[in-house]
Amino acid sequence: MPLDPSPHEPRHALRDYVEYPARLTGAAFTSIEALVVNISANGCMLHFANPVAIGERVMLDLPIVGTVRGIAIWSSGGRVGIEFDMTLPAASYPDIIAAMTERPGRE
Repeated sequence: MPLDPSPHEPRHALRDYVEYPARLTGAAFTSIEALVVNISANGCMLHFANPVAIGERVMLDLPIVGTVRGIAIWSSGGRVGIEFDMTLPAASYPDIIAAMTERPGRE
């Protein structure tokens, strides 16, 4: 379900709500579980137990496309915003969202 950009946070694209567990890796920490809360082709918001410094380079494992690289552009209260280095491929984006929202046992 796409989320409209906040009038207080300029964004380049609508976000899709996903709640997807993923692996996040950074220079200051080893690979750790994070929860992707929403995503667009340009970036995502994660819930993450450890603080992530603004400007920190990270890698995030996503379905379909594998590991994507990005940078933490904001961090607040256990949440972090990641801007991807490269836009996710438009042709793959619907499949990425489908894989991230699929729930085992649901038909």
